[in-house]
Amino acid sequence: MLERLADHSDSGHRFTDTSARPGRVLNNPAVQRRLYGVEDSRTGPRQTAFSPQHAQATSKEQAKSLAKYSRYRNRAVWAQALVLFNVVGIPLSHGVYLEYYFAVQHSGSRLSALSIIPAIQIFTIMSIPGLVGWVYHWRGRRSGWKIMFFIAGGIAVCAQLPLQWAKSYGLTLILQGPVLGIALGTLFTLSTLVLSSHHRYNLPLVSMQSGFMGFLGAVVYAFVARQGLAIHNCYAPAATAGIMAGTLVTALWLLHRIKNNDAPPRTKIGMKLPQSLGKIMKEEGTMCFVLGYILVFYSIFTPPIYLVVLLTQTPALFAPDLGTLALITCLGTAAVSASISANPIVRRRIGPVNTIIAACILAGAASVLPAFIPYLWLTLVSAGVYGIGLGAVTALHIKTTTVFHAEKAVSHPDMPARAAMMMALGGVSASAGILVSAVLMENVRNGVRFALGVAGGCLVGGGVLIAVARWRRCAKFRIAI
Repeated sequence: MLERLADHSDSGHRFTDTSARPGRVLNNPAVQRRLYGVEDSRTGPRQTAFSPQHAQATSKEQAKSLAKYSRYRNRAVWAQALVLFNVVGIPLSHGVYLEYYFAVQHSGSRLSALSIIPAIQIFTIMSIPGLVGWVYHWRGRRSGWKIMFFIAGGIAVCAQLPLQWAKSYGLTLILQGPVLGIALGTLFTLSTLVLSSHHRYNLPLVSMQSGFMGFLGAVVYAFVARQGLAIHNCYAPAATAGIMAGTLVTALWLLHRIKNNDAPPRTKIGMKLPQSLGKIMKEEGTMCFVLGYILVFYSIFTPPIYLVVLLTQTPALFAPDLGTLALITCLGTAAVSASISANPIVRRRIGPVNTIIAACILAGAASVLPAFIPYLWLTLVSAGVYGIGLGAVTALHIKTTTVFHAEKAVSHPDMPARAAMMMALGGVSASAGILVSAVLMENVRNGVRFALGVAGGCLVGGGVLIAVARWRRCAKFRIAI
């Protein structure tokens, strides 16, 4: 289900936003953007003038060059998919480990202490891209990034192996928290930048790639963890390390076989910071969007992280296998939702911002039901519905930031820096939501219902704030934006 990222083209040379319908709102930055040709693609061969005598030979050479550069792009796409298999899969499958730590390995520890592990992991994954992107561009975009990728992949694999034998809480916290989080965040940033270099550094377009593979990784790792932790001599850490090693080595091999391309003429590539943060906040609708973004990420990862451990406690008292089944149901529907919501047809007809608004409200409503009505069939249905919202938000959250930009171009030099700052805000908010939810569950009467109610309210409130920001940008709700 890997989507093709090449846009349709005409005779123009500007970017197109496939999520908008042209010709409807003249002053809206999400529409009225002209197309650029496939021949101007970042991976397209350089055009050279030839005499008429060599026209036939030139045509054959160009056909061979197009096929060769298409292979380069496909390798980058598959490498990104394999990286997301781990970057999305590892943190979202941690709920299985959290239940095992809480009930077996660290049964004397408080849930709030164990929740520090996924909180730090998600925070580092979402906060490190800005620093890694700066180093990537500072090193000349092509110097040293393969070594960085190799080191980060080795650290990610090695962070899993000691957990096969070491059982101390401190070591688990260090390895699965900051060490694994920094390694996964580095891998994600490098693979995304390499893939975007084959699409004229159009980061918003690349950010929607391979969501299905990311959630497929979460399903695989959750299943492996449940099977590996179900026996006395658990093999889950070793099996996870083996899968990570296989996928990351394959990704590095694919990236190593990509030819380095020169920048297109008159193209200046680099990490450009926004000129003024105050000016950004004054852009129409941006403040509401930022607040809604923070609220959404405060709670979007809370149900997947705590779902298994909550279903095995009162009042539900399900077996761990059934709790894992609910989590896999959520992640499976999220994989399908991420693929569909990022599809160009859906983005043209509905729009990424409209999709995220509906996804947040839907997920917020679905997250509350299992706490109040703990029936297995209702839990599975609610988990599946929540997965629809989770997949859409994960696939489109970077793309939506392009709508709230003062420029009318889909790709702008400061958009990577903006995306990195928004992801850092989301990481801080997500880690805070995970920790606060654990504290509420432990210290408040009916804490589980209260914590999930707060999470659901934040999702709905975040969706409403994004809707207000969208209305301030474009008051006509029939427009796909």
